[in-house]
Amino acid sequence: MGLGIAVGAAVVGQLTEGANLSAIGDVTNLASRLQGAAAAGDIVLSEEAHRRVRQWLGERELVAQREMIELKGFESPVTVYRLPAPTRARSKAGS
Repeated sequence: MGLGIAVGAAVVGQLTEGANLSAIGDVTNLASRLQGAAAAGDIVLSEEAHRRVRQWLGERELVAQREMIELKGFESPVTVYRLPAPTRARSKAGS
């Protein structure tokens, strides 16, 4: 399983009586699409999420690869940053 992370404003609440808690908005759609674009073990960050953690990643010598990808529901390509899965995670996913 891959992970997609986007940050921003969303509406969170119980949208109908008796329903589970929901989050809606552009950022939730983006996070869902990023997760769908993530290979097993990868982490795909939105541009804003990467901006917020860039220094932290650098301190740990983690390099996120910048990519432009097409995502359903978005008019133009989206800039994302991919942290590839460690080799060990990739080999387990393929087993």
